[in-house]
Amino acid sequence: MKYFKIPDKNNSHYHIFEASDVEFCDPIKYYANIFIKTNTVLSSEFISHKLPIPSDVINNYSRKHAILEWDNMLNKFLQTDVPKNFFLILQSQTKNEQINLLKGQCLHSNQKIPFIFKSFRDYHFLFSQYKFEHLSNDIDSLELPTVIDITNKTICKIGDSSLSDGQLKHAINYRHIVVSKFLDNGNNWHCFFLTFKSLKGNEGWKNGQPHFHYISDKFGISRENVLKEFKSKNYRLGSLPHIDLIR
Repeated sequence: MKYFKIPDKNNSHYHIFEASDVEFCDPIKYYANIFIKTNTVLSSEFISHKLPIPSDVINNYSRKHAILEWDNMLNKFLQTDVPKNFFLILQSQTKNEQINLLKGQCLHSNQKIPFIFKSFRDYHFLFSQYKFEHLSNDIDSLELPTVIDITNKTICKIGDSSLSDGQLKHAINYRHIVVSKFLDNGNNWHCFFLTFKSLKGNEGWKNGQPHFHYISDKFGISRENVLKEFKSKNYRLGSLPHIDLIR
């Protein structure tokens, strides 16, 4: 995971954490690393502003505390119930069966990670994650500042840019972003993905219901070609099951 500490104009900082793409990994170790690193950094920053303590002492304390917090969170994840149909699709052998199993299904936001963890622990599915981002055709990424922060319709930017505030807001609001999570066990794979539009409920599904999409190796398209479609600005994967996301 990448971490950036970027000073703003008010003697403060933006702390930006960016999870890199990952392939065929143990998801519990992957999420543990993200959680522990993020909480160690933020805790160390907070303590260092309050107490005159050497940085190595602060970092060691913050990391030990973050590990304890992660252990507690992991236990909660593994004790969280997930609808059984999501595990049944991991074992199903046909596209029609998978589609029928997902009809009317939904996941609460606090069930997503438990599902991934249990798929790995109980069914031996490795985890991959890929993010794809496309700007509007009229926006050049080289013209964007380092940070764009939109809060209460107010735009704050860090770094040089020739773009107006309106153009910067347009660049953020009209990005096309796909985040895909794959579960792989040999030749069997399952992909759950969302776009920022589907997350915001802007795709016209159930009058604005946030949702994500599903596709697997049983749908007649290779994993490689699914990723190629995601790399294009307008992917074409046909009609796919929708899964409501409850927040």
